[in-house]
Amino acid sequence: MADSGFEPRPLTVIAGFLGAGKTTLVNRILTQSSGTRYAVMVNDFGAINVDAGLIRSHDGQTIALTNGCICCTMSDGFIQAMLRLMQTPEAFDHVIIEASGVAEPSKIMDFALLDPLLEPDAIITLADAETLADRLADPKIASVVADQIRQADMILLTKSDLADPSLAEAELARIHPDVRVLRASHGNAPLALVLGTGLWAPKPSAESSAQSPPFHTLTLHCDLPLQRRRFADWEAALPEHILRGKGVALFEDDRTMLWQRVGRRNTLTNAPGEIERTEIVLIGTEPIQVPDL
Repeated sequence: MADSGFEPRPLTVIAGFLGAGKTTLVNRILTQSSGTRYAVMVNDFGAINVDAGLIRSHDGQTIALTNGCICCTMSDGFIQAMLRLMQTPEAFDHVIIEASGVAEPSKIMDFALLDPLLEPDAIITLADAETLADRLADPKIASVVADQIRQADMILLTKSDLADPSLAEAELARIHPDVRVLRASHGNAPLALVLGTGLWAPKPSAESSAQSPPFHTLTLHCDLPLQRRRFADWEAALPEHILRGKGVALFEDDRTMLWQRVGRRNTLTNAPGEIERTEIVLIGTEPIQVPDL
């Protein structure tokens, strides 16, 4: 591999707790590549919203775009997906990994230290200005959130239009006083200042590795269209320990909507494409028991 003739490809890890806005940023990267061929690895294609006119091909594991970018799923595991990707380094210029919301980003970046065709670029941690204080005050998840912040080479403060960003910036400075913080909303981060920075530096080991909380998930399905009022009552009754919810909902008026819950905020937006039934995933710090949809 060392004699392949290819320059090492930068690897950027996009980290951040559940609902911080990682996928929104990934969507923007995929549609605004400006000549750079990105290989973006994600956990689930279902959350990626790429203009259909930009898709050249889709084989179930990889989406190839007309702008030279590719999007690869990690459905069969991170290591296997990376090994498969690195078999064709000539197909891309830069690798981006969207970490799961509870991942330790420095462990993902370790892969770049093992492969001579990769070089660490930066760990970019997204922090949600609206929910950061609540996350850090929750003893079940505070150490996970703080570790993601400590391991960052740069922090994007997302949803800064929904809360006073100065309060969140004070928390970030307390945890990681030397890191650069950029404000962003709706994925509108200055990509030239985020990607290809070469800011990566070794970090201390995470403090939460021995005490990470057990996260619980529940997937709900409904084949029949939902009543709007009943769905509103259902989401209003969700317990507070549910940290994240997302999915697609099919309503009686034939509208298909993308549903998301981050903290206490619920949103419904138009869903891309057609769906046949409602599918929703809930993530919490306790076993999840909720009424049927």
